[in-house]
Amino acid sequence: MELQTLYRPVGSSELAWIKKSGWTRFPTRLIKTPVFYPVIDDAYTPLQSKHQRTAACIIRFHVVKDYLKKYLVQQVGADMHSELHVPSEALDDLNNNIIGLIEITGI
Repeated sequence: MELQTLYRPVGSSELAWIKKSGWTRFPTRLIKTPVFYPVIDDAYTPLQSKHQRTAACIIRFHVVKDYLKKYLVQQVGADMHSELHVPSEALDDLNNNIIGLIEITGI
């Protein structure tokens, strides 16, 4: 089974929810955020977090690569600015394909 490492800046409330889940799941998205968008390149994550004033830290997680094939990689700038756009209604399924624990990699 091949894994894809993904990254995401998260705020303190999202981080608290992840911790409460045992570091295994992301919380359901709010109605105003219909897309969950993890990034593919960890070099892009700190740049993305600067635009999100609520970012408390950067997390890393691993997902079954075959599962991710259903989502197109979105290029949102330079080559390193790649992210996946996962519809909020698919987040439970994505959570079920996380292998291992969600980890904090930076602040």
